[in-house]
Amino acid sequence: MSSRAGCDGDDEYVFATEQYAFQGAEPDVIAFYDRVAGEDGWKWVRRTQAACLRKRLNNVTAYLHVSAIIGTDGDPSVGDYAVTVSAAHGADPDDGGVMC
Repeated sequence: MSSRAGCDGDDEYVFATEQYAFQGAEPDVIAFYDRVAGEDGWKWVRRTQAACLRKRLNNVTAYLHVSAIIGTDGDPSVGDYAVTVSAAHGADPDDGGVMC
């Protein structure tokens, strides 16, 4: 699929994104990350159309964002999803701010 990584100079955070193909319902992807991330100590920030979790790593709060990328035919059950890990120094807003 595709990968991206970089930093945002305005908001001063780094990120890495990986995109994956998935044939199934979007809730199945979210349920998978809920289980495996939870087992690794990630905590939910919010659950909307995308999942956002956070975890303290080396004195920085990291965020894990999982979201569906709707297929070209508009069907959310057949398409890709993206997983982004990001982190920033500074304040950690309760809602995840730009990280979520």
